Amino acid sequence: LPNATDSEARDEISRSRQELARELGQAPPGFAYPNGDCDDRIAGFVREAGYTYAVVAMPEQSAAGDPFRIARRCISDHSSRGYAAPFSAAAFLAEIEGALDRMRA
Repeated sequence: LPNATDSEARDEISRSRQELARELGQAPPGFAYPNGDCDDRIAGFVREAGYTYAVVAMPEQSAAGDPFRIARRCISDHSSRGYAAPFSAAAFLAEIEGALDRMRA
């Protein structure tokens, strides 16, 4: 979205919300930036479209106190695999709890 023109970005953001509202019977309150890509301009367009909050993909993209730049934790197959199995409940719980964050830093 940050690479789109103002018109393209506004249209994409508002049209997607309208389509979801039509399919779901109500407009979604939140927005997830594709790939977490967000800047002040795009956050403003999300606000204009009627969303009440938005999430970014990485903690460093978030802004304290800004409901349009809330951090989220990305969970994937890779982040929830055990050593010998395709899925590990223990690895999944460790990931969502942030237990491994200090080891990655």
